[in-house]
Amino acid sequence: MPLRKLPQFAEVVFPLPVRHAFTYRIPEVFRILLKPGHRVLAPFGRRRLTGYVVRLTDQTELTELKDIEDILDADPVLSPEMLSLTGWIAEYYFSSWGEVVAAALPTGLNIQSHRQVRLADGQDKESVSNLEQISEEQTKLLLLLAREGSLRVSQLERKLGRGNLNHNLRQLQRANLLSVGSELAKQKVKAKFANYVRLADSLKGNGDVQARIHELQQKFPGQAEILQNLASHAKGMRQTELLRRTKLSSSPIKSLLKKGFVCEYKGEVFRDEAIEYDSQPAEEFLLNEDQRAVLKKLTARIDAGGFAPVLLHGVTGSGKTQVYIEVLSEVRRHGKNAIVLVPEISLTPQTVGRFKGRFGEEVAVLHSRMSAGERYDSWRKMQTGRVNIAVGPRSAVLAPL
Repeated sequence: MPLRKLPQFAEVVFPLPVRHAFTYRIPEVFRILLKPGHRVLAPFGRRRLTGYVVRLTDQTELTELKDIEDILDADPVLSPEMLSLTGWIAEYYFSSWGEVVAAALPTGLNIQSHRQVRLADGQDKESVSNLEQISEEQTKLLLLLAREGSLRVSQLERKLGRGNLNHNLRQLQRANLLSVGSELAKQKVKAKFANYVRLADSLKGNGDVQARIHELQQKFPGQAEILQNLASHAKGMRQTELLRRTKLSSSPIKSLLKKGFVCEYKGEVFRDEAIEYDSQPAEEFLLNEDQRAVLKKLTARIDAGGFAPVLLHGVTGSGKTQVYIEVLSEVRRHGKNAIVLVPEISLTPQTVGRFKGRFGEEVAVLHSRMSAGERYDSWRKMQTGRVNIAVGPRSAVLAPL
């Protein structure tokens, strides 16, 4: 059986107001890894930018192609469905595909290079002050770098004005008085990690754990209490939560670590704005005749599959939200996901409260007033299938479900 030929070229779009994709050569080391939907780092003019792979191909008529420099994620950030959706939006609204993709992803994911300016080796404030044959503007620029260390070109523009800045930079670079390089900025949002504690593997069974607790009870009650709490959490507990529950300091944990009864590890913590919303206890509602009639029609549509727009009309307080909740139960019974759009952000808490009361941890929130970290974590929980229901205003329509 012949080996499958791996694609040699990738079409990449960037979060810029440019409507067409750019073709790059895929280095051999990346060919087996790269898929449509991956974020990549690629050269673009004098910069390096985050781009999104939209297609892979074996052929191109273009020559002198640049190489993709790096793949930024282990798995694609865009599913085939999201690639299709963002491509359709760009086509329909005469927009840039890269800008649509950027709108669908959490802010802070993209990284790019910046032109960084610093004094050349051997130059300092004193040597700059004694320089001759350079203009007053150039002296001011060099003294600023001597004071600040290094600055981006954009920062120099803000401090000194755009004016003759590029001309002065070129002149001073030719005179070996400063250097201009390219540096990558860091990704602004990342996964958050915290210290976790769990029982050591040496405590194999519940009998071993209880024996240790009994041994420690008299002389070291704090250590015994820590073990007692961990005994009911097979995967361990976040250290801050463990200390909050037991009202102890970290000293008993350190002693247990030395004895080999527990071990520490780093675990991911999801920043979840929905935690702040009080979930309203799920109640058994008896639907009235109109609600039952509507629900019957909607569940028939869900059972049939496909797309159907439905307008549900009812005055305030007539029980529409309860119908939505019952419809979502049917959607989840079919193993499908749901996006619940609210008219404005201020209505999100009360809506989340109702839906969390019924669906618990299956619900995540997505809106623009969340912090970058909260949006990133909500988005990842949806993308990885940890949650199945998104609640938010119109931007949540791009939730990765």
